[in-house]
Amino acid sequence: MKTLFQNATVLDGTRDMTPNEHTDVLVENGRIVSVGACDGAGAQVVDLTGKYLMPGLCNLHVHLPAGGRPGKQRDQKSWRSLCSETRSSNKSQNRSARPMPGTSCFRA
Repeated sequence: MKTLFQNATVLDGTRDMTPNEHTDVLVENGRIVSVGACDGAGAQVVDLTGKYLMPGLCNLHVHLPAGGRPGKQRDQKSWRSLCSETRSSNKSQNRSARPMPGTSCFRA
């Protein structure tokens, strides 16, 4: 499957994050294959005029629920809460998250 994002203002994640206006991005099978002038023959076209396109983000400061019981076995409610927090992070466009050091919910 091919998708062509046309006319986007691209923020590419470089140090200065200079916006690249009116940029096309071609994605094929979930991977970026071309940036700039793209041949979108056979692709689904998404017009992003006036909108931004940027890479997925990694949230480096996440507080996941630890249940308040360091070192204890997590019960089913704690695990459901952990899964809910993770889903919420993904819905806010974070592609990954790094829990803060000392988060005890991952200890056995």
